[in-house]
Amino acid sequence: MGQPAHLRGHDIHFQPWGLGTVKGATEKLPAFTYREILKKIGEEESVIDYLKMDIEGAELEFFNDVLTDDVELLANVKQIGMEIHPAESTTYRDEIWRQVERLRYFNFSQVFSQLNSVKSNLRQFENKTVSCCYEILWVNEKFRKKNV
Repeated sequence: MGQPAHLRGHDIHFQPWGLGTVKGATEKLPAFTYREILKKIGEEESVIDYLKMDIEGAELEFFNDVLTDDVELLANVKQIGMEIHPAESTTYRDEIWRQVERLRYFNFSQVFSQLNSVKSNLRQFENKTVSCCYEILWVNEKFRKKNV
């Protein structure tokens, strides 16, 4: 991170904040809940075209926070792109995938997933080659155009 707030293109804003449930997690990287971030940028009621997250292992915090306490905030999100870090713990990995499955109940369909195949990310797990992270994309069915 280490960069100040800036534009990364037309209407693509970068903020040097972390996403998590522990507010102000570190001095170097302040962390806020998803609701707090939307409030800070004045977008609580806006439609979010693409919510991209690479939150380095804090996925469970995000899912537990949003899918439990703030699920209505997802109603205005068209797409979610997330890098998932399932870790080596089967318990943690299984909980991540349970939370991912919960998105289906809130109108999101998984439309893409791919393991990060950079060699340094690969490892052996239960006699299989797996990655430490996977890119996943979900689309909110509410915003998909229906062919009539």
